[in-house]
Amino acid sequence: MSERVKSLSGRPYRTVVRYEPAGDGSPDYIASHPEFGDACIAQGDSPEDALANLNEIREMVIAHLVEHGLAVPNPEPWPGAVVSLGDLAPSVTYTLMKVPAVRML
Repeated sequence: MSERVKSLSGRPYRTVVRYEPAGDGSPDYIASHPEFGDACIAQGDSPEDALANLNEIREMVIAHLVEHGLAVPNPEPWPGAVVSLGDLAPSVTYTLMKVPAVRML
């Protein structure tokens, strides 16, 4: 892997991990980087597996884009902290917005 691909792969891309039960009822976790659309999605039996697979996919996608002279998406900032409630609300990801405190008079 070239130094450019390593550098681009290490940028802070947004990461979404969600739980989706597989057809046989076993857990299945899906991880993605929204900046890449459908080009950068991975799955795993645990969130850690899905993230490890996503890291490999991200490197391969970026290497392909660089090799073919295509634009590599820039990381986009989150509007707030992202929390997945996992078993409490499977396949639902919540974004916690940073909202200024309101003082009641």
